[in-house]
Amino acid sequence: MNAHTIKGLAGTIGAKTLQKIAQELEQAIYKKEMPVIHELLDRFWHALNSILQVIQPYVRITPSVENDGTQLPSGNLSDLNQHLIALSAFLQDAKPVQVKAIVKEIKSKSWPDDICSEINDILEQVKKYRYNDAAKIVSSLLVRLGLGL
Repeated sequence: MNAHTIKGLAGTIGAKTLQKIAQELEQAIYKKEMPVIHELLDRFWHALNSILQVIQPYVRITPSVENDGTQLPSGNLSDLNQHLIALSAFLQDAKPVQVKAIVKEIKSKSWPDDICSEINDILEQVKKYRYNDAAKIVSSLLVRLGLGL
């Protein structure tokens, strides 16, 4: 991610708060102000997630095609239930190898549009090793889908 790019995009779509935070983040990165960067990153992710929540109904955030353009096979909710239950346990036990394997399985399928945002959020939190945050989203998604542990 490039703070300068996000700053420009935020300005283009009228997301003034995100634009301002991205500008501050860009300057802090340039000046190598680590404590400021960490504080701004939290604000940045909050502002970005707010924007993503607003646009989520209008765009597909999680791709349904591979990088080579081939269509991903559709996943079914029964498989997703199994993946999410296993993922939840591995997240709680902080088992990165097992988490990575489950994430790979989840990413190998396309999912219904109404759950793509949550799946994308889970994958993003896992990518940043924020396992507690990912586990909360997993639990919430299981409840929302009427599936469960």
